[in-house]
Amino acid sequence: MNPFHNYKTDLLAYLLFMDKTHYNEDSYSQMKMELRDRNFNFDNFNQNSYIRLVVKDLFSGWERETRKMFAELIVNGWTFQQPLDYKESWGRMTFRGFHTEVSPKLEQILEKYILIFESTCGNCGSRRNVKGYGDSYYCKKCYLKYLKKFRISNIDKNGFSYFDKKRHHVFWSEINNVEWKTDSYDSFHIILNKLSPEEQITKDYNGRDYISFSNEFFNFFKLLQKLPASLLTKFQHEEIHELCNSLKKCLICGRKSVLSTVANKKCLVCNTLTEKLENPTERLLKRFETQQGIINYNKKNFRQDLENSAILKYRYKTDMSFK
Repeated sequence: MNPFHNYKTDLLAYLLFMDKTHYNEDSYSQMKMELRDRNFNFDNFNQNSYIRLVVKDLFSGWERETRKMFAELIVNGWTFQQPLDYKESWGRMTFRGFHTEVSPKLEQILEKYILIFESTCGNCGSRRNVKGYGDSYYCKKCYLKYLKKFRISNIDKNGFSYFDKKRHHVFWSEINNVEWKTDSYDSFHIILNKLSPEEQITKDYNGRDYISFSNEFFNFFKLLQKLPASLLTKFQHEEIHELCNSLKKCLICGRKSVLSTVANKKCLVCNTLTEKLENPTERLLKRFETQQGIINYNKKNFRQDLENSAILKYRYKTDMSFK
């Protein structure tokens, strides 16, 4: 069977005509054979087909600007025989130019629109208050919507809610066992398994059979505090209980979010290393005169960061773990 037999026709056409880097020549030949078996009209692949695939490939919020870019390119002599050289890497779109030699004017147009894309929300298309967040570009409103997807909510003795394409509610009675992982510093991870270890072997264990969270999720520590002891081993229960009880008030942000048992006593909200505040170096004391001077300086910086960092502000305002 052709290895591309189960691929959708649109995706195969995209890979064959546009993706020039990820596959070898044999693979591209197999794609062409599969499309021919589906009676794909190669002669019908034209400029409009190419533009449609590029629009579909980029962030949905960039559609309007992408079509404007192609309109400007076409007016200046571009054809789809001069395909764009771009790729997605770790979720980020990187434009490198064109796959063929083009005029300086076309290169200038592409450069202009790259800057436009980087100031356009990839979700809604707004150009107000747009920033790059890791791999994507969001306006303030859409980024808050994105952050809400990482918020565990409705946590109580019966269960909790979380987002995965849509909002789900899970009862603790649905969970069979818990896997607990930590680097003993500031990285924590749990897997809530719906199947027993034996069932995981005998059944088709897949993504619907477990739920995974890390401390990057909002309200993660509140979830830990509500984990039923019956789901945990004695060791897990003791370690999680000790961890949650080790949270102390931060000198800078005021949240009960400092892991007092780790070496630097790191705050999980503002990332302050409290140990350095409690035991300041001579250089810091010389600069700020007193320990309180150091704390006041860090508090001032935190207030500024709170206004400039959406994720910091969202965790500070909404994470119930630390209030």
